[in-house]
Amino acid sequence: MTTTVGPMTVRYLLLGADHAEIEDVLASTVGKGGVAATVGQALGGIGEAGQKVVCQEVAHVADSLLDADVSAVLVHAWRKNQLISAACQRTAAHPNSEELVELATHKIRSSHRPCVEVFVDDVLITTVDLTLSLTFVIHGLLVVIREGQIAALRSGTCDATAALDCESVRLADSTLTFDIPGTIRSHPERLRAQPRG
Repeated sequence: MTTTVGPMTVRYLLLGADHAEIEDVLASTVGKGGVAATVGQALGGIGEAGQKVVCQEVAHVADSLLDADVSAVLVHAWRKNQLISAACQRTAAHPNSEELVELATHKIRSSHRPCVEVFVDDVLITTVDLTLSLTFVIHGLLVVIREGQIAALRSGTCDATAALDCESVRLADSTLTFDIPGTIRSHPERLRAQPRG
């Protein structure tokens, strides 16, 4: 079963439509288990209040990752596809032409690894690492190329998997299958393919 939604963010992919007060939820999650233990050991003599502030900052950084646009991740990968680049070059040379490019099933992976550096009296005490992992398996993608750019996405589905970790502790994960048309943006300026060379 596929899902059709509006423009998709990592926040929706990981947490669905009900993601109010997510920063508070993440702060609570970060404050438990291995993450809190890692922070607590590194901070040593810092009190509980200080550790709580650090956990809240980690949650804030994690929350900022969730606003990433899934369209941007996929478009960045498609721009490198040789079939799309070649079609863009051909249609750019013939402004009134249009091509349909069908891509075989393919996988796109993306990872983001920010960190929070903790200083006490201007001395770096520890670094808390975050990892956002995204995997997309694309099926039946049909791309419309017009005037040197991707004009539309006519068909295709995506099996998406997302996971957010902090110091090897899983904060959130999710899988979702969605229809690409209507979900992934196809604005020509956003989807302009990069020329080869």
